[in-house]
Amino acid sequence: SIACIPVLNQGELKAMLYLENRQIPDVFTLERLEILQHLSSQFGVSVENALLYDSLSRKVRELQESEERYELAVTGSAAGIWDWDIGSDELYYSDRLNELLGYASDELLDTLDEFRNRLHPDDVEATRLALGQHFKERVPYIIDCRLQTKSGEYRWFHARGQAIWDKTGRATRMSGSVTDITARKQAEEGLRQSYSEIEQLKNQLEAESAYLQDEIKLEHNFENIIGQSEALKYVLHRAEQVAPLDSPVLIMGETGTGK
Repeated sequence: SIACIPVLNQGELKAMLYLENRQIPDVFTLERLEILQHLSSQFGVSVENALLYDSLSRKVRELQESEERYELAVTGSAAGIWDWDIGSDELYYSDRLNELLGYASDELLDTLDEFRNRLHPDDVEATRLALGQHFKERVPYIIDCRLQTKSGEYRWFHARGQAIWDKTGRATRMSGSVTDITARKQAEEGLRQSYSEIEQLKNQLEAESAYLQDEIKLEHNFENIIGQSEALKYVLHRAEQVAPLDSPVLIMGETGTGK
């Protein structure tokens, strides 16, 4: 006797139950087939649960591996990571971000006001506008701002962020990073000051040069020299060039009456 019974779950074929008995004929009676069909249904549910459990286990392992990679990336990064749940207005700060501001991992409050209160007064409006443009026009959120550390010092940070919008276009979540750029800002300020000093010296030298040129023309205008030849003009031009110098100048050439 042979019996083939489909193993179904919610109408979907999962397997086939094959039974064979070569010793007793007509062993699979209707009553026994009903029992086997009931058992096959239970078997189908068990198979589906086993497959679901295996899939769930794989997803859990993948999630754990993903979280481990994220933690390694955050730990090894110089940037501080933040994540803002806009609906609840809760803000997550990574340990590195707390460290950049001089705090322990559990000292900062997980609210947006904690961040806003640390903004330098001169950077509040620019930060608000950048955030509004990102939410409304989806312009990349990239800004340099100053944040107050635990010591009271303001340090420069480069902030970046990216929001997630729902189907209605409302921002629901935003994540990003901050990097301390105080050293870079100080170097840039030093360069600006150096350029300013160079420009002032340049202007001063130009003014002094113009003054000396005027003095030379007043004292050595050569009005009493007779002659307008090109050679004489060249000599006068060279004399104007060396007149401001303190060093002795040797002039070589022929002289004579009328020259």
